[in-house]
Amino acid sequence: MSLPKVSIIWLNYNSMKIVDLVLESLKAVSEFDYPNNRYELIVVDNGSTDGSFEKIKAFLEMKDNLRKKIIRLSSNLWFIGGNNVGFKARDKDSKYVVILNNDAVPFKESLKTMVEYAEQYNVGGLSGIILKYGGVT
Repeated sequence: MSLPKVSIIWLNYNSMKIVDLVLESLKAVSEFDYPNNRYELIVVDNGSTDGSFEKIKAFLEMKDNLRKKIIRLSSNLWFIGGNNVGFKARDKDSKYVVILNNDAVPFKESLKTMVEYAEQYNVGGLSGIILKYGGVT
């Protein structure tokens, strides 16, 4: 079975205070147990001015195995506006769109698990379980 294409929209705005967590989120996305030619990461920066965009861009440029689009906005369009920009930039062949917070560190198997569930049960929307970082709450 060929897995469907997925676009992951990931927003950033002035995240230097949590940049280690942000980079860990991006690292986790780059290591998904999902064929790397079947998903893309769309990073939308909402006009950051704290240096976080530059740090994120440099980190992503080292990830050759990751299909990515990096979009820098000139101003903050907030959550909905930034996600709309990411949605418009998605691969039109993507069957699914994931909205992932920049402070969320997904498990390696999470994308594949959700897509397989969506395919099996023909659902229109899914949400992962949110755990406390470093343990269960």
